[in-house]
Amino acid sequence: MKRFEFALERVLHFKKQRERLAEARQLEARARLQAAEAVLKELRRELEKTAMEMRARLGEGLELGAWTAGYRKVEQLGRKVSAAEEAVRLAAKHYMDASAARKQLAIEVEGLKQLRERQWHEHQAAAARAEQIMLDDIGLRRWQESAGAAWEEKSP
Repeated sequence: MKRFEFALERVLHFKKQRERLAEARQLEARARLQAAEAVLKELRRELEKTAMEMRARLGEGLELGAWTAGYRKVEQLGRKVSAAEEAVRLAAKHYMDASAARKQLAIEVEGLKQLRERQWHEHQAAAARAEQIMLDDIGLRRWQESAGAAWEEKSP
């Protein structure tokens, strides 16, 4: 009986490589998402701090220049927060896309592994059947030979 050979072994190997690359892309996308979330968190904290400082100074007689500078800073931070929120949204989308791609490749790899396993078991079963047929033939020949020898002994 010939040795087992999975016809799609190269495809499986290629898919495994792509799955590893997809995993790396997913990890990279996750890191980018976390970095974007950290930037957004820091900007929101700074915006809140600036707003609280301005609120605290409301009771004081603020000069127009100080109020205008504070207003511009809050406005600028608001724009940065909006940009950071967009960056988080895009990073989250990239992460979700990378996760979906990895999941799809994992499904394909698992399907190929199961197919290979099933074909391996079929090969093993065929090999066992072939071996049993061979053993049956050997047993039958030995029986026929011993039966023929016994017949010749009884013949005058």
